[in-house]
Amino acid sequence: MSNDLDNLLPLMKKKGVTVSKESFHHSVNTIFHDIEAREYDVLHKGMDTSLQEQYDLLGHDVERLLPQGTGKELTLLDIGCGTGMSTDKLLKSPLGKYISKVYLLDTSKGMLEQCALKAATWNIPYELIEGDIYSLNDVKADIILTCSVLHHIPNLSDFLDKITNLQRANGFYVHLQDPNGDYIFSTESQDRAVELRTYRRNDKLKRNPLKAIADKVQGQLNKIAGKTESYINEVNEALLASGVIKTPLTDAEIWSVTDIHVEGLPNNHGKGISLQFLKEHLPAYELKKIRSYAFFGELRTNLPEPFQAKEQQWIQEGKLDGRELAAVWQLK
Repeated sequence: MSNDLDNLLPLMKKKGVTVSKESFHHSVNTIFHDIEAREYDVLHKGMDTSLQEQYDLLGHDVERLLPQGTGKELTLLDIGCGTGMSTDKLLKSPLGKYISKVYLLDTSKGMLEQCALKAATWNIPYELIEGDIYSLNDVKADIILTCSVLHHIPNLSDFLDKITNLQRANGFYVHLQDPNGDYIFSTESQDRAVELRTYRRNDKLKRNPLKAIADKVQGQLNKIAGKTESYINEVNEALLASGVIKTPLTDAEIWSVTDIHVEGLPNNHGKGISLQFLKEHLPAYELKKIRSYAFFGELRTNLPEPFQAKEQQWIQEGKLDGRELAAVWQLK
């Protein structure tokens, strides 16, 4: 995956970018997340309401592997901590009572400002660190966490090597909320997505046929007009002012840069995160638990009620072909 940024070269040419692909990727990511930070928790309300269950399950997975007598003595490193949502949920999980200190790392100053507001409510020591994983030299953690992070990383092999170096002996690496590369393109996954779209379309037509037609027409008009969210316009203004781009990026083009392993975007790698790749590039770890969720391509609280029931059932059964991948690894 070391050449994933090559997929951005046609987009860079189209937008008049003259800096390197690495600088382009970094600039778009940093500016986008600084601006998105103010709205992140609202925009990702589905994560906020759906993921506590996953943290509880993963927290229990780690707790049962802790040595007998472990107390409140474990340090946590949250890489790509964003607004602090991930650590907040982990601290509320069964693992939270063992955490004595938190390191919160992000490249975005805006995200760290939002994170500080949450961290002030945790009643445990914390340290905010602005930078990337390669800027960490003196930190060693018992628990390393990445949530919705791996699909942003252009060179995953180097990133995973660095994680190994930051992990204390017998420590745990926990990750979640990344596209499940082994299943996102499977026939069953595609069929479930079609089932959900069909249900929503039929339900909308049944309840209000005129509004359903109007919404469809408005959606097509917005697409033609290139209508974007207000914060996307802010991102473009900042990128144009900095000279990184000569013409604005669409929202899909921005996400192609920021979410380079996410499927369905026009200018990125888009193959998701493969468990086999992780096994190959975490050789010092033992995979202790793999989990999956979002079997219809969306988080549970975003789903219609009948689909929520199926989602809940499959999570409890340990079905592994959902859209999102989660796992617990222990350093050997």
